[in-house]
Amino acid sequence: MIKNSENGRSMLEMMGVLAVIGVLSVGGLNMMTKMSNSRKVNAVMDEVGGLVTKARGIVREYDPSLDGNNFAKYLYNSKAYPSELEWCGDNCDYFLGTDDVSYTIQYTHSSSDKSLFKVEIDGLTTEMCMAVVTNNWGSVATNGFMKMTSGTTTSDTAMGIGTASNVCEDDSSVTLFFR
Repeated sequence: MIKNSENGRSMLEMMGVLAVIGVLSVGGLNMMTKMSNSRKVNAVMDEVGGLVTKARGIVREYDPSLDGNNFAKYLYNSKAYPSELEWCGDNCDYFLGTDDVSYTIQYTHSSSDKSLFKVEIDGLTTEMCMAVVTNNWGSVATNGFMKMTSGTTTSDTAMGIGTASNVCEDDSSVTLFFR
């Protein structure tokens, strides 16, 4: 007498395998999204830091009467901006960076200090905004940082997480002032 044995898998086993694959796929997709967001945040922080560093190096040489007080155009013509940023064109005053974040940089000199400038960062996601406003930008003595504004909030130091989360929910732009 010959016994017949079935070959193959049961429907229950197949459903179990599909459930495990589904759980792993969702976890992997979530991890990929977090890594992508982290990369974008780091890119924005690098762009801001590079732009500020290059602007600080050239701001003392700037003469606003030469090009209609367009400091961004002066930076572009002097090639004093991070290579990751794109210039918006001849009739504008901003650079375009990662994920359509724009950087408007303006010379804001006064009679007492001719080396003041500000960087307005616009188009930030909530994660990017949180990184910018909680970053330790230093002080006037160390790297020229004076203050930051976002919406109705002004601070001369990094904002706390609670303040930053309130600011970043309401506004996607931050302005940093340096000298």
